[in-house]
Amino acid sequence: MANQARTVSNREPKARGDGSSGRKIASVKSSKFSLENDISNLGRITSPKRLSRIGRAAIDQALHGENRTRFIKQFDESYAFFEGDQWINEDGTRSEAPSWRFRMNRNITFGMVQAIVSLMMDMRSTPYWAADNPEGGDEANRFLARHGLPPLPQTPGQKTDKDLAGDLTDMIHAEYDARNEHTRMEGIYTDMTVGGLGVEKTFWDRKRNRPGVVQIDPRDFLIDPKCSDRRLETAKYVVFRTRMDADDMRWRYGLSAQQVAKIVEKGGRHEDMNIADSGGLFRRVNYGEIFRDTQLESTDLKRVMVDVYHLWFHEDTIFGHEHGEASTRKFPDGRVITFAGEEVLHDVANPYARKSEETGEVGGHGMIPFALYRNYGNPRDPYGFGDI
Repeated sequence: MANQARTVSNREPKARGDGSSGRKIASVKSSKFSLENDISNLGRITSPKRLSRIGRAAIDQALHGENRTRFIKQFDESYAFFEGDQWINEDGTRSEAPSWRFRMNRNITFGMVQAIVSLMMDMRSTPYWAADNPEGGDEANRFLARHGLPPLPQTPGQKTDKDLAGDLTDMIHAEYDARNEHTRMEGIYTDMTVGGLGVEKTFWDRKRNRPGVVQIDPRDFLIDPKCSDRRLETAKYVVFRTRMDADDMRWRYGLSAQQVAKIVEKGGRHEDMNIADSGGLFRRVNYGEIFRDTQLESTDLKRVMVDVYHLWFHEDTIFGHEHGEASTRKFPDGRVITFAGEEVLHDVANPYARKSEETGEVGGHGMIPFALYRNYGNPRDPYGFGDI
């Protein structure tokens, strides 16, 4: 499959929603300051204006870095090939067969990828509980006693430790099914097999008071272009890009109408969605007559989407591991800065810091909450490549 993929390398890749080609986030002239020096000081900078300039320059570099540019090209071409877009000329251009000629395209690549993903799903780790003393009933009580907790109440027909371990295993598997983890992992494995990289973000779900995980598009995950390893130990920052409705962005970040208008002017995107103005109902242009109210005076409005960039800065690189001196930065475990256009929407310490800046509580992991699933790759390229 890798040899076949080379035939599409000169072809313009399909537009798959990346939106980075030809577009920069309100770029700044790097000649006015030393970006490398200022990036290292992201743990100290407090001026919003300076923070905006440095952050936007860093995002611009990550968007157009050599490794990412190459990755986006091969990722889009690989998915196009996987989905059957395989009939091309030797020079990379597309052509149609003469009307008298029959050409049948059997997409073997699709079936092979699905087989690989199925095998990985079958081989995934399956958690379970085991009892050291299956026939006994006091292992749980000994565990509780070691932690200063009272024993379980004695009940007639009490289950053995083996029964309790089985119940706990069933609970774990039920939670796996309830969260639809199978679909999420299947998507990550497909990204990894086809494009070479799957990405997920972990977070604390405050509504359910438990950990949460969400898959993200690898093209929306930007890595410090100076990073030279696959574990991101030489990366000073990563960026996660999301797209939001302008109205949602306004209310989530408490922006004024003037701020939103300024952001939209710099980088808004207009989607083909029509809104019935006076009724507040969403509807598309070609809905059937049954949905149309002739008494409703509506104005066609464009739905405005905005690219929002979340820059996760973390100073704890390999150099930081080698020097154990206490950090003098305000954000020793990193900083999260959110940008849209030229505005800084949000600026907080790493919410998973080992020590909370707000409460002083200790207990976070102090890391950046992204997990990367790679297929193959150069040890000096943090993105990698897939089977196609």
